[in-house]
Amino acid sequence: MDGFSDVADVTVDSAGNVYVLERLNKTIRRFGPEGEPHGNLGREGRGPGEFMSPQSLGWFRDTIWVVDYATRETLLLDADGTELGRIPPLSTSPPYLASPAVALLQGDRVAYQAWVSDELVARGDVNSRPLIVATRAGEALKSVSEVPATHSVLAVRPPGYRRGGLLAVQPFGDDPLWAVHPNGEVIVVVERAASASGEGGRFDVRWFGPDGGETLQRSFKYVPRRLQEEYVEEYVTERVDWLLALDMPTFASRHQAEEAVREALFLPGYLPPVDDVLVGRSGEVWLKRERTGFPVQRWDVLGSKGNVQRVVCTPAGIDVMFVDSVDVYGVELDERDIPTVVKLSASDSG
Repeated sequence: MDGFSDVADVTVDSAGNVYVLERLNKTIRRFGPEGEPHGNLGREGRGPGEFMSPQSLGWFRDTIWVVDYATRETLLLDADGTELGRIPPLSTSPPYLASPAVALLQGDRVAYQAWVSDELVARGDVNSRPLIVATRAGEALKSVSEVPATHSVLAVRPPGYRRGGLLAVQPFGDDPLWAVHPNGEVIVVVERAASASGEGGRFDVRWFGPDGGETLQRSFKYVPRRLQEEYVEEYVTERVDWLLALDMPTFASRHQAEEAVREALFLPGYLPPVDDVLVGRSGEVWLKRERTGFPVQRWDVLGSKGNVQRVVCTPAGIDVMFVDSVDVYGVELDERDIPTVVKLSASDSG
């Protein structure tokens, strides 16, 4: 599956049809189980079935949901793109902003993550982004997790800038991760603080039901891996190249830009043990483990009781976006950074 301008998200329905969200083109491209194109859904606008700034999507029972950051609404579409309704944003108190629903849950409930300016997080004025269960009318019911955000925002500021500059995701951040079952059966939170000493590494995985109540918790020991300087150098080089390519005055020299990027980085002595979490339709929890330098990426797959039941390896260059017990869907970039959506067999990728 190719020919995309960009790929913001990927989801798959129960029949194996694939839906790819293109943020730049503001559309959803639909493909059959074998990758055959089946047309587009949605378009730019504020009318029925339209969105202005789509960021993510999912498949819930027989409905596609799409988060629109411009309106803070979550659109509900049928498989043909006809709008079925909209979920309003969650009203919050300052400094948090009206927040869009980020996942659908069973029992006509939804998950919200309180939205706040990255600038406030970067300055340390706000240190968490709570994960909240609410009704589809936008009425908060229960806070699931505070989700600390102290190591989540990278703020690279040119000389003289007290705010603004480049705001991005910290590449080595260790704030908690979370994911929701495609059918809204469970919310999973991974607490993955980087080891301070290199000894006795441990991370925790917590499961919550659609009512926000905790149903399971598991702790996992691991051997911490040092953050290699080559990983830091690789990131600094890529980020500085991007900064210097901007058509605007920012830094006087490459050295100045490199210093600014390094100063903004959160650099733990040891890598966070988990880099991503996904929940498959079967209920398996996929934990993307820390970088190793090998050409494959390890995923620990947890079963219904929270134990590691298998290990799956995917090519390191593929950004995995959707998983189930049989197939893995991800995005691969070519030498010109043009994305292709690929489908791998979970049983063959290990």
